[in-house]
Amino acid sequence: MKINAVITKKPRIMARNEKLDIFDRTLLLIFVFMLISILSGAIIYRIKSNLFSSAVFESFVAFSTDVTGKSFFEAFSGFFAADLSVLIIITLLGVSAFGRVPILSAAGFRVLGIGALGAYLFDNFGSAGLKYFLIVLLPGRVFMFFALLLSVQNCFQTCRKARLILTAESTETIDFKIYLLRNTVAAVVFAAAAMTDTLLLRFVSGHFLPQL
Repeated sequence: MKINAVITKKPRIMARNEKLDIFDRTLLLIFVFMLISILSGAIIYRIKSNLFSSAVFESFVAFSTDVTGKSFFEAFSGFFAADLSVLIIITLLGVSAFGRVPILSAAGFRVLGIGALGAYLFDNFGSAGLKYFLIVLLPGRVFMFFALLLSVQNCFQTCRKARLILTAESTETIDFKIYLLRNTVAAVVFAAAAMTDTLLLRFVSGHFLPQL
């Protein structure tokens, strides 16, 4: 006698090693994407698009003179608010099952200006501009880059969990306390980036590029 068995699909539970492997690969892919975005900024600037070049120039002037005529706290707040706004956007997108592409777009756009700014300074000020970029502007952007990298990775992991829950492929739940705590740590690193920018622009910038 033939017996028909009903097969039910069980939610897939991932092993710890598999989770770590996905974590490492995701982090690497995000890192590579962000580096490509930085290089793309430099390449786009070198194409000599008038509109883009003008935007980079205005961005540089605003960035470099943001501490002039402002208190230390006001200057710091301006830098911090710019990074924090991006963090808030990707944090909100991170709880969506379909948030990965918008998250990458926001992060890529944020770091695009780093490469463009470096290309602008070298193109217009030569070795002095490159020195200014490396010593005055880059340190704070390095803090920003890694804070953004870790926050994007955290949001990616949550997006993945949300997608698996939505498709009934996992019984895992999203721990929002851990999710928010990790992005809070990223916010602290963003604050360190803003502090670095403010200190270097206020006390160091004039020694390397007196005439902006």
